[in-house]
Amino acid sequence: MMSTLTQIRGVGTATAAKLQAAGYATAEDLSSISAVDLSQQTGIPVKTAENIILAVADLTEDLTGDQPLSEASQQLAGQVAEAVATDFGAQVKAYRKLAKKKFSKKKYRKYRKVEDAYLKVIQGLDIT
Repeated sequence: MMSTLTQIRGVGTATAAKLQAAGYATAEDLSSISAVDLSQQTGIPVKTAENIILAVADLTEDLTGDQPLSEASQQLAGQVAEAVATDFGAQVKAYRKLAKKKFSKKKYRKYRKVEDAYLKVIQGLDIT
């Protein structure tokens, strides 16, 4: 379903005119652009562009509902999740190593308790 620019939360007639002048006619046209590129193409502030892109994502989700992903999309989502998890794990290890060097033993133990609690929450998220 195609949606008009003014259906996007935060987009009024003036912003819609700037988007249209840059070649964007529908919310779907904005679904694959970065905030920086959108800002450069339209002259709107980057923060406003970020808000527009987030609103487009929300609107797209509202319009599509909870339709199942295609097999190719599921595979891609799995690959992305695996790459993010691998990178996230490496970052946690790097921060842990840095904390151990920089913090006192007492502060490091506190850091690890907070880290462990955070990791439990992350592991409990259902992102599928």
